Amino acid sequence: DPNDTACRFHLLMIYQRSGRNQEGLEVCREMIRADPTNALHQVSLGNFHGRLQHPAEAEAAFRRANELAPDRPEPCFALAQFYLQGSTHLAEAARLAQRAVDLAPTAPHYFVLGRALARVADRPAALTAVQKACELDPGNTQYEKLRTSLQQAP
Repeated sequence: DPNDTACRFHLLMIYQRSGRNQEGLEVCREMIRADPTNALHQVSLGNFHGRLQHPAEAEAAFRRANELAPDRPEPCFALAQFYLQGSTHLAEAARLAQRAVDLAPTAPHYFVLGRALARVADRPAALTAVQKACELDPGNTQYEKLRTSLQQAP
């Protein structure tokens, strides 16, 4: 069924885990053709473009996802991570990460918010965000490592 995006989503996960990024990109395009208003398809498209080192296309897909679903945390989170990875638009990354936390206060969202705030030199707010991530996901070594580095910073 060309309109069955659920089965294509599972295929995307297989392609992602196996590093078959070009094939994943094609499946994303099929999903968008079948369901063009689904923001999560755009997030997947952005992720595959990112893996294929297509930054302009990745950013465009993440931006489109935010336009389609301004009240969903996933597009905000994805674009914030993209900006942090590229060390660009750091203030915007912090704003998007805060929006993701506001929409869904999860440990990963708080962690990315902490990273973004640290990058814009707001260490106290960054530490608060990362401490919340640690509370929500105790024992996460990645979160603990960032918290320790923020605590030790001058």
